[in-house]
Order: sequence, then C-alpha cells, then structure tokens
Amino acid sequence: MGEFVVTTSADLLLTAAASMGGAMGTELWKPALKSLVTFRRRRHGGAAEGETETVARLDSLEQVVAAAEPDQRQAMINAVEPQVREILASCVGDEPDTIQELIDALKAQGVEPPADVSVKQDVKNNLVFGNQNVAGRDNNFGGAR
Repeated sequence: MGEFVVTTSADLLLTAAASMGGAMGTELWKPALKSLVTFRRRRHGGAAEGETETVARLDSLEQVVAAAEPDQRQAMINAVEPQVREILASCVGDEPDTIQELIDALKAQGVEPPADVSVKQDVKNNLVFGNQNVAGRDNNFGGAR
C-alpha cells in the first residue's frame, strides 16, 4: 500500500503543529523554535512585527507541556496543538508549499511529525435532552414534506 500524502493546507498545518507540539518539553524545542523564527524572518524579511509575542506565546505553551507529568504529556500536547496551529497559521499563511517548507525545516532539526496527525477530540459525559436538531440534518430526508 502506498504512503499517504498530505496535500491540503489544513492537513499540512496539522502536521506542522503536531511536529512543534511533539518537540515541546524536549531537547528539540529550542532548535524547532529557532527554525520557526528563521523561517518566519526569511518569509517576512528580517525581524517581523510580532515576533517577540509569537515566541513568547509558543514558549508559554511549551512550559505547560514541559511541566506535565510524563503520563500526561501527550494529553497536554493535544491540548495546546490548536493554539500552536493558530500561531503557525499567522506565521506561514495557508499556502501548502510554504507550510511544507516549514515542516521540512523542522525535520532538518530532527523534529519529526507523529505517525497519527489528526484533530484530537475527547468527548465524555455528553448528555442531550429534548428534541435536538443538528444543522437541519435530522429533518432533511429528501423530497417535500
């Protein structure tokens, strides 16, 4: 069976965020952050506006992951990934080639994406009472009523 190829901007952004998240709390974090800063500067021409804030936000997320107990590390990575994804989107935009370039720059630093790159959701104790209608889906059976 062939290798799955990620081609959409959203999938590539998930991969980049998962790579950055996986580096958090490890010796790979500083090289990964440096790669992002270098990439961002090259893309925006020198020290880009908001760089200090971007680095500070990512460092604060990394501190959350680093402070987690080893058995809670993956859950913390999953919790911060949406914010990392948002930060990366503001840095690299939504062009697939550009995002792939960032992923390649991270790989050059030894930061590999995890095998399972997907949106992580964990829904527990979800109770629904009454007549719930999800986006009209429950009333749309085709034909006129």
